[in-house]
Amino acid sequence: MEASGDYSGQKYSGPSYDKPELSIFDLEYNIEVTMEEWFFSGFEDNAMAEEKAKGGLGFMAHVGYVSKKSSQNFTGGKTTTRLGYLDVPLYLAYRTAPVKGSNFFGGIGPYFAYGLGGKFITTSNGRTDEAPAFGSNGGFSRFDLGLGLTAGYKTSSSFSISLAYQLGLKNIEMNAGAGGDKTKNRSFSLNFGYSLNKLLGK
Repeated sequence: MEASGDYSGQKYSGPSYDKPELSIFDLEYNIEVTMEEWFFSGFEDNAMAEEKAKGGLGFMAHVGYVSKKSSQNFTGGKTTTRLGYLDVPLYLAYRTAPVKGSNFFGGIGPYFAYGLGGKFITTSNGRTDEAPAFGSNGGFSRFDLGLGLTAGYKTSSSFSISLAYQLGLKNIEMNAGAGGDKTKNRSFSLNFGYSLNKLLGK
């Protein structure tokens, strides 16, 4: 289980936007329930194996729900975008050998995400309107992919702290067409985690 503070947003470019290129990040606090697993020999995540494990390369899979938020000002108003994703980063990771049960880790690899829900909130002239963010009617594609980076520290008591960055590589605009509009997700997060197994007493 993790609590995270995410600076997230979209990078805009194309003729439909006021500026040729615009990148706006908003701070979004999330509490996420995630599932994380290490693969390869020596990376089992139980107390006995943790003490015996040696450092080295491994494969780390992470599944969780994340929300991403951005805002764009225009003449007379503002549009805020909120997107919720089922997020799956797959890292080729390195973990140091435990010292008194604690270790450092870091990884790089692709991430895949599927939009579960989202909306555009537009405020203009004292009026607020909402519209679905995913779909062909001026919205975004639900599927996203890109490159993820992470680095962190895990203690012997199963607490962890990590930094993560996601660089979206897919243009999620549904109606980019010949106009050349592009929107790509960006996200930077500071994450605090605790083992769900420990929390459930397993």
